[in-house]
Amino acid sequence: MKIAIRGYGNHARRIEQTLKLNNEIEIYQISRNFLSNEIRENTKGIIICSPNFTHKKYIYKSLKYNPDLPIYCEKPILNNAEDYEDIVKYIKTGKLFPGFNLRRSHIGDLIKKYNKKLGNTKSLSINISYPFGLKESYLNSWKSNFDFSSLGVMENLTIHFLDYAYYIFGEDGQRSIILSDFINSVPRNCDVLLKHKNGSITSIHNSYSEVVDSQLVLNFDHGRIVINNDGYSIYSPTLNLDIAKDFCLPSPLIASSKKNFDNFFGESLKNSVELFIHKIKKGKSLYMDDSCSTTLLTLKAIRDTLNEYSI
Repeated sequence: MKIAIRGYGNHARRIEQTLKLNNEIEIYQISRNFLSNEIRENTKGIIICSPNFTHKKYIYKSLKYNPDLPIYCEKPILNNAEDYEDIVKYIKTGKLFPGFNLRRSHIGDLIKKYNKKLGNTKSLSINISYPFGLKESYLNSWKSNFDFSSLGVMENLTIHFLDYAYYIFGEDGQRSIILSDFINSVPRNCDVLLKHKNGSITSIHNSYSEVVDSQLVLNFDHGRIVINNDGYSIYSPTLNLDIAKDFCLPSPLIASSKKNFDNFFGESLKNSVELFIHKIKKGKSLYMDDSCSTTLLTLKAIRDTLNEYSI
């Protein structure tokens, strides 16, 4: 089975590593021109992991030249507010599979395993930052160019967590997205606050100009899950009282592991690619096991932000 790839960056290399674990797959690269005759015989799918601003162009070319071939596209599949209707149309063909990198991690397995102890999920808090936006390689790249990456850190990083919030909590009723720390009109900071219609709250802070930090906290009725650079810890109950002294004590630790945030993030990318390959082999619609509505909510939040911050 042949899989065509368009892209040479870090994500492309990680995706190729996953594909190489399957001896049945032959990988080959498509050129930047993406010509109609580049797709080889017996190719079963196309993976797009090129710079953000090229995604729509390659999706369009793929559907034009090879309308029957399924497409896996790395985030974001929306880079311009004007592209929204076209992207939605592509997704609804069932041929486009967006590669969000958290919803297919094993965080969901932790939630299911400890569901009886923890209770219902109440809120999600994510704080991910590292000073990528201070590097010369960033300042000289398309990622700091407004014409190519107008939402900066939001479209490169926050989009994953927006998707995950919608994935576990559903649609939001209220939303606040603040972009800040602009360079060349491109934001290096993004803060998101969502109040979901089910009553849950999501808070996200991402930065490309602050010290390194990675932490995800899920709060439940009777406990919480904390995932950071050192691993994960599960606490229950959240409210732990010393009745005699009338003190509130720290929540007891009930489980922990050295498996850290990067491990969860990386496994989700691997699982996403493997699911894409599985669906191709089974001939299934690409969003059959997915939430198409979740993807559309994420894209709508990106589109609304593009409209709000347009210059």
